[in-house]
Amino acid sequence: MRLSSSARTLISEDPGDLASPVGAFSFSETAVEPAVKSARHAFIRWSRNSQSERARFLLRFKRLLTKSRAEFAQLITREMGKTLSESQAEVDRLADKVDRAVREESLLI
Repeated sequence: MRLSSSARTLISEDPGDLASPVGAFSFSETAVEPAVKSARHAFIRWSRNSQSERARFLLRFKRLLTKSRAEFAQLITREMGKTLSESQAEVDRLADKVDRAVREESLLI
């Protein structure tokens, strides 16, 4: 990743093809406070969910992740320069971590 010449855009580069950036992301100092406020609000809402509601959200995320495994692996490969098999393993590990989090949370109750 690198900053653009204006220093207001973060350029995500494909290590295998620097001429073809993965994306450009604008940012500003004025955007920080609203983002933090939004994150705090989301945390409060998430905290109010029951364990079973949280598990349902996480398992839905896992299903979407698994369904889109190929697309996520391609993005990881482009942005991080990993081989496709390494990227697929990254997606699989994340899906396993979601399962583990749901199981461990249920043991706490």
